[in-house]
Amino acid sequence: MKMEIIKRIALIAVALLVALTFASCGQDAGGGSGSGTAGSSQLAAASAGEPEPEPEPEGPPVAGGHIFFGTWDGAPIEWRVLEVQDDRALLISEEILTLWQYMDAETLRSWIDAERTGATWARSGLRTWLNGEFLDEAFTEEEVETILLTDVETPGNGVIAGSEPTQDKVFLLSREEAVQYFPTDEDRAVWYTKAEEDVQKVVDAVVNGTIYTGAETPEEELRLEIEERLNTNELGKRQPHYWWLRSSASAMWENSAVVNDRGEISDQFCCNCHGVRPVLWVEVS
Repeated sequence: MKMEIIKRIALIAVALLVALTFASCGQDAGGGSGSGTAGSSQLAAASAGEPEPEPEPEGPPVAGGHIFFGTWDGAPIEWRVLEVQDDRALLISEEILTLWQYMDAETLRSWIDAERTGATWARSGLRTWLNGEFLDEAFTEEEVETILLTDVETPGNGVIAGSEPTQDKVFLLSREEAVQYFPTDEDRAVWYTKAEEDVQKVVDAVVNGTIYTGAETPEEELRLEIEERLNTNELGKRQPHYWWLRSSASAMWENSAVVNDRGEISDQFCCNCHGVRPVLWVEVS
């Protein structure tokens, strides 16, 4: 009888010891190190709507780097930093943003007839568009305030006169600057995908320019021919593309400087539609 009682007492003691052991393990897993409690607190804080820590601010821009500033066609504009001077940075859009004429054919013809001079940056319709419609559409009022008004010099080349000095918030690279900041043809080459509105711009520009220069082909026939060629060969296809510089042409009044689809600097009829890569100086802190 006594042995039976002793066995029962021993079994009860073992059971209590096992229970205490499991309780201790549960406490260590849920709160011994504090990790379980911290995780629950973080979830509670998140569900309560407390703000998450903000990311570390980016450092100041450096030459060769990239920043995002302004928007175009609903997307942030990526800019390449060409140069940094004290509290300002020189930027150029990394991609071609749109296609535009350097000067329309009617304006060009009026200048040639009146003064025997042709396309210059000061008279360029592209300059007017960049510092008007583009500036208003691409940037907020606060962003526009950080874009510096720049004295822009555009020298001639000994054959064709340069432009009168201008003051611009947005401009283009000159021939010399294109070589300075993009030393090789490969550096200067840029790709672009034509959309339907781009095709229409090109067609209008070519037709109007050709008519003003005395085309023998009827306007409607010419328009259909160009539309068919562009829609077949270029619409929606990412291809190397020309982009404008602000310098005058090397030899002909009605031409202006471009970077061609191989990255070479050459000339093109100023009434054509080519790529636009805006350039600007901005304040940096």
